[in-house]
Amino acid sequence: MAPKTTATTIDDALRSFVADYVKAGRTITAVAEAAGIGQPALSKFLSGAQKTLKLENAEALANACGTTLKQLAPKTPSPLEGE
Repeated sequence: MAPKTTATTIDDALRSFVADYVKAGRTITAVAEAAGIGQPALSKFLSGAQKTLKLENAEALANACGTTLKQLAPKTPSPLEGE
């Protein structure tokens, strides 16, 4: 599944992507188990009560949903572009 997001941070992009993944039929519990993270932590992250995840948990979560953090990273111009 190709991520489509206008999020400004990788946390926002991951939160949005996972929320869409859950809306498509997976439960939060199933996603958390597939990622190897606790369901309470995932629920807090998705609700915004927890602002960020540890890098290893974020990567595992992205992978469990069929994407990578690199694919979710907001597109910003490189400082070298235009030279």
